[in-house]
Amino acid sequence: MFWVGTLILLVSGALILASTWMAWGSGPGGYLKLSGWDWFDIGKGGGGGEGEVVNAFFVFSDGRPLFTGLCSLILGALITLIALLMLIFQSRGIGGVAILFSIFALGMAITNLTTILRSEGISVGVGTVVFIAFSFVGLVVGGMAMSG
Repeated sequence: MFWVGTLILLVSGALILASTWMAWGSGPGGYLKLSGWDWFDIGKGGGGGEGEVVNAFFVFSDGRPLFTGLCSLILGALITLIALLMLIFQSRGIGGVAILFSIFALGMAITNLTTILRSEGISVGVGTVVFIAFSFVGLVVGGMAMSG
């Protein structure tokens, strides 16, 4: 259980990280695809107006929150690193940290999904699906790796 869970956790972290550069949403007809990294570029530009928050980690505009690709990049990298450390040291102890980061990633991914679904004319991209799916998988297999 430990080896299988940890290897799946490693792949999950890598896919969360990779989702940063996949399309999180696209406009009508598949045009104007925005990845998590595109949102990071928008966020780091700043310039939010009254009642808006725009930074490298988070964009809140028109009453809609969205975590940028910097968040998926950091969390994916941390989950991957923890899985590697678990494999190298054959230790279950730090698996709880991977579970915690997977919970954060899942919360951010679900927030982004609800924002995309509430936006008119925007459809959910493969990056959002990968972000959600493998955050959940990381949560499950993190526990599996710890119990092994």
